[in-house]
Order: sequence, then structure tokens, then C-alpha cells
Amino acid sequence: MTSNSTLCSILGISSAERVQAHYEGARTQLLNSNEHLRQSSHEQKLYATYVAANEHAGPTIYSSKGEHYTEVCPSLKRFIDNELKLDLKYFGYMEYAYGLEEHRQLFKKIIIRDHQLEDDLTQPDLFEVGCFMNSTRLAMYDLGRLILKELNEKQSTRQPVVLSFEPGWDYSGVFESLQMKVLQLPLTPKTEFKPNLDEWSKFLNEQRVDQIDLVIINTQHNPTGQQWSEDVGNDLMDLACKYQSYVLIDDAYYCVNDPRIEVVNTLKIWLKRLNGNKNNTMSTRWFQTRPFGKQFNCNGMGIAAISSSPQLIAKLNELYWNHHYINGCINAEIICQWLRNHQQEADQFIIDNGLELVRKKDFVRRFMEDELGYPSRSICTGPCTSYVIFEAPLVYLEDSTKKNSEIAKQFSDDLYFATGVLLSGEFVSRSSVAAFVRIHLGSDPANIEEMMRRFKVAGLNYLMKKTFDVSKILGEKFTTKLWKMVLFKNFIHTDESLRLTALLFPSIEEINFEGNLLSIVGVRHIAISCGKLRHIEFYQCGNLDIGSACRLFNTEEHKQNLERIFIYNGFWSKYAITFPTKDDLPFMELCQRCGLYYNQLKNEKEKLCLYHPGIYSGYGHSCSSYDCCGSNTPRYPSTLGCQYIYHEKYSNKSSSTQRHFYELHDGHPEYMFQKYTDVKFPLQFTERRRLDKCYEKWNKKKQQQEE
Repeated sequence: MTSNSTLCSILGISSAERVQAHYEGARTQLLNSNEHLRQSSHEQKLYATYVAANEHAGPTIYSSKGEHYTEVCPSLKRFIDNELKLDLKYFGYMEYAYGLEEHRQLFKKIIIRDHQLEDDLTQPDLFEVGCFMNSTRLAMYDLGRLILKELNEKQSTRQPVVLSFEPGWDYSGVFESLQMKVLQLPLTPKTEFKPNLDEWSKFLNEQRVDQIDLVIINTQHNPTGQQWSEDVGNDLMDLACKYQSYVLIDDAYYCVNDPRIEVVNTLKIWLKRLNGNKNNTMSTRWFQTRPFGKQFNCNGMGIAAISSSPQLIAKLNELYWNHHYINGCINAEIICQWLRNHQQEADQFIIDNGLELVRKKDFVRRFMEDELGYPSRSICTGPCTSYVIFEAPLVYLEDSTKKNSEIAKQFSDDLYFATGVLLSGEFVSRSSVAAFVRIHLGSDPANIEEMMRRFKVAGLNYLMKKTFDVSKILGEKFTTKLWKMVLFKNFIHTDESLRLTALLFPSIEEINFEGNLLSIVGVRHIAISCGKLRHIEFYQCGNLDIGSACRLFNTEEHKQNLERIFIYNGFWSKYAITFPTKDDLPFMELCQRCGLYYNQLKNEKEKLCLYHPGIYSGYGHSCSSYDCCGSNTPRYPSTLGCQYIYHEKYSNKSSSTQRHFYELHDGHPEYMFQKYTDVKFPLQFTERRRLDKCYEKWNKKKQQQEE
């Protein structure tokens, strides 16, 4: 599959650069250095484990929830970069959760146009469109709360029932959190995941439900991509009318389809039904969600059109105030401003994007059948949505002790550790119908090819003999967590390198902060993750507030482990930086003998001050040396000595900074803070290289070349 489509020339960015942009987007979204925080995100936990195993298969390709880091509509991105102008009126809280009047009116025009709604279907008393700014998931949650509120007003104690389907989007996550019962109509591989109305009728008879409170219709079905027929939609509508249920029309992937097929217009079908019976109580019990993030690949903006009766929208607006102030107006204005001025380009993108997805799906299907041994029945590439689903290999299916949902999750996790491709196992694998996983095709075609290449290299095959040996994969790679020493030599750290150091080497016992390429952000990564540090060095960090940086290490864990800190910022450092105070590091003091900040608790137990007790003579000559050991290295703070003694607290606080006006360990960082039993130390005095200055020159040269 070559990268020559309209989308692949997005903003003039090459395919290779867009692949790298996806890697960076995945890292940004999945990184969480706090172990406690990431416990609530399964994917962040997987990512931390994979990174700790050195990302052996390559950077993470995030192909799970619908991530678009590189495929945003080019016209929208250009508009934001070059044309966007925001009035001040959009920067405050909003009065109405379903949008400003100007935004609602624009969205109404778009919905009426896209769904081909005649005037008699959009009468003001029966039809309204809101501009929602905080994800349709939240709107669905409020709809569930409204159902509960109405039952409570009727003093009913029964558990409300939601009719959904499996596999499917995470409706269970929304409504089960409200203690509602979610019944799931089966979609099975034997019908290519298309609804079988006879099976559905049988299922409902077996459930023996007395009441259904919400019926969900997802005609352009997520995740299978199959499009349901009009008969399916009408059958579900009949069911809703029978029980006087609310109807949720989830049109998340309306306009995300093969543009060569005829799209089933569920909203119009429903409104025509209501128009035939205008006194129908169902006229105020319906709700359509239409997020624009799927159409224009900008999920992060969270903008959606919500169509419903004005009565229902008003009720939901009242509930919204219970949990949110109303914000997000800026994102709504961005989308609306762009659509006002670039509707034709937006329409063209929908066509281009649909054709691009068809091409990607065809490639994935052919590759999996030809190279990975997958039978056609085990892959589903419906004409709608941006997903492909495929079955776990047979060897995973043989485990009779696990449910299909558990098998899908295990396979998805194992595949990630083996390939670095993070799919959606847990998000849609609650389905007990089949052990399928979902792969999102929202990245560059070259990235899709890389996914398939990694699958093949890792040995993925429908008939593979063994499951992926994750313990072996991680056992071979997952060793850096225990490393105590990493020799960085003269490597100059940046915030990014410090982040990776903290992630990969949390057990290191020493770290050297050097130069002006790092900030307090990078120091914080180390302070939070590397609790076993014994030795710290700040060398020529002119852009750091040393006191603030040291304060990050004022924790109980660092108090138990830290032995010494050395700070040097050049000869004139006393005029450039502020050294830590007693408030910054209460357990550390400055030693007047060696010039290090030392841990007072440890000084009581162990001799850690390395010094020369003798006299140094002949400074600057070849015969210069200490008479105690013969070393010709001048006595500067932190320079290796020949004997250990207890640190001595600096007596004159006002002049303590004078002890920092010297070079550090003779320009040999590989000897930093090491104990030596050999009292002879014959290294010649040399000046330490200032690599941070070199980096500044290299960066300027690189920028000039790019310009």
C-alpha cells in the first residue's frame, strides 16, 4: 500500500514525518509517570510495562480508541494555523450546555442538509439541534440520569433496562455505572456481524423483560463497520414504541463510510415515523448523537451535534448543571467558523477520507489473509467506520476456562507486548459473542503497513502453535527497572532524556544534571520516580532555580537514601544562582572540607567525606603532588581524595558559596562520586568539556538548515 492518496499530502508533511508524529502523539497520550494515577488506565499500565521493556518492537502504534494524530482534515488544520480569529466573547462560561444560538443554528443547517430533512420533519416544537462540547458519552450519561429521575418521581423501584448489542461501543460502561441493566442483542460472525432479527426476537423472549427504558440504534455499527438495513432500524423503533422507551440514535459514524454505498438515514426514518403521528408521546423521547470528531478526525475537540425534541434538550440542560459548569465554547467556535468558510472543503474531505479507509481496509484484509493465515470469516471490514475487527488465533480460543471477552483482552495485551501495536481488547471485548479485537485505521498508510509488518515478524498467525510468550519477551527486556548505575559519561540531559531515564531506570543511585538544555520539569521526573538516588550533581545549570530543584527531593524516601549533592555553576556562580537553604533540604548540610551537601543522618553512621589530609605543593608544575599520597590532582570540591572522614558542617554560612568556585572532579565525570581504595590517583588535571555550549551551536545550525 503506497502513500499517494489525497490525505497523504496533508499540509506537505511527508509520510515518514507523519509516522513519527503518530509515535509522538501516542507517547503524549499514554505516558503517565505516576504509578498510582495510571492504575485507572489499562492502556497506560500496558504502555509503562512496554516502555520499561525497552520498546523492543519499536515505538508504540496506538490503534485503539480512534486516535487521529496525523489524519486531521487538512483544511481544518490550515484554518486553525492561518485564519482563526477568536472574539473575546467566546472565552467565558456558557449559559446553555447545548450551545450558543449561532452555533446551534449552523449545526441545524448541517444536520438538515446531511440527513435530507424536509420542512415538515423539522418543526420547531418537535425538532431542535444542539452544539455539544464535551463528548457525546457525557450526553448519554445525562440521558441515563434523566431516566432514573423519572422513575424516582414515579416512586418506582425497578431497575431500568437498556437494550444494546454485542459487540458494540461501550454503552455498558455508561449505563451500568448508573446501575441500569444493559441487555445486549447478539451480532455473530456467522452472519458477518449483521443483525439477525429472528435471533434477536428469540433473545428478547428468553430475557422475559417487562419493560425497556432505552433502545439504542447504531446503524453504521461500531466496531464491525457493518451498516444495518432499514428493516433493523424499524424493528428497533417498533420495540421502543411498544415499551414507550427512549430512543438513542447513535450516528457517530454517519458520513464515515465508503462513499460509493447508499447510507441508511436512521434519523429521517425516525422523524417520518413521528410525523405520521404528531400526537405520539414518543415525539419527546428520542435523542440523536452526531460527533464531528469522527468525520473530520479531530476527536480531541469533543464537538458534536445533538438532535432531539426541544423539550428533551431542555431537561438534559438542567441536569448538566449538576456536574459541570458549561465550557468548551472556543472549540465550538473553531469548528463553526471553519465550516462557515470552508464547507466545500469539509465535504470533499468526507469523500476522500471514506475512500482512504476503503483502501486501508482492503490492504489489511489482503495482508492478513495472504501473510497471516487468516480465513475471510475471521476478519470483518464493513463499509462504515474507521475500524477492522479480527479474531484471536485458534490457540487462544482453545482455552475453555476463559470467556470470549477474556480471551480477546489477553490476546490484545499479548500482541501489544510482542509487536508494540496497542489495539482495543478491553474496550469492546466485553462481548461474549466472539473473541475479536478492534484495530483503528486512523494513521498514515505507512503506519498501517508497519503494523502488519510487526504482526508478521512477531509470528502472528491464525494457526500459530503457541500463544505469545509474554513472560519471555518481558523477561529478556524488562531488566532496566533494577539497574542501579547508568554511565551517561558526558551526555547532556534534556527534559525528554530525563523523563525516559526516570521511566527506564527508576532504581539508579546517581544522576548528573548538566547544562541549560534541561528545566525543573526534567528534574521533577527524576525526583518523583528515582527514589533510590544517593548522589546528585547540578553542574552549570544556569537556568535552574537550584533551591526549587532541591526542594523536589525533600521527601521521606530521598531522606533515607540521599548521601550527597554537589552544586557548581561556574566561577561567578554566587551572582547567578541561589543555593539551597535549610527550608529546601532540611536534612542536608554543606561540608566545608569537600564542598558537598551531605545527609546529616548518614554522616553519623558512615565516613563519606573523601579528602587529602596532606599538603599540596608545587601547584601548576609537573612535580605537583600531595605529600600524603602522591596524587598530583589539585584539591577541589568533589575531587577524589585518598582518605575518608566524617563530613564537617560549614561554620561560616555567609561565605559558604565560596566553596563552589572550582571545577568538578577534574573533567572526568566517569569518576563522579566513586570510592577508590587505591590512594594513588595519577590522572592529569584537565578542564571539563562544556558540551552544553556545543549543543547550542548544533541546534542553531540545525534550525538554519531547516529554514
